[in-house]
Amino acid sequence: FLAGEDYVEFLSSARLGLGLVSKRFPELHTTRTFEIPACGTALVTEANEETTQFFNHDEAIFFRSREEMVSRIRSLSNSPELLRSISEKGRQRVVEDGRSYEAILGGILESLGLL
Repeated sequence: FLAGEDYVEFLSSARLGLGLVSKRFPELHTTRTFEIPACGTALVTEANEETTQFFNHDEAIFFRSREEMVSRIRSLSNSPELLRSISEKGRQRVVEDGRSYEAILGGILESLGLL
């Protein structure tokens, strides 16, 4: 189990991060959808109506099947520059859209008049 700084350090050290969603519950994204790119790691996630609204195809690695996921990961493992670009653009999207924890907490504190 990883938490706090250990979780951030682990995510930040990875080149790819799986942002999988459960088929058991009606979710189309999770907190990992934003945590992974916020740490500068390329998000690998299912293409669905929510994830494709949050990120463009040059900001995350989308797939619709296991086979497509494996194929995309294999091809990107041979393209470190493209993978780095996706990671950087994904992180930038999270920051620009105010979906980082810092931005969210800052908005809450500001609305309470504490900032």
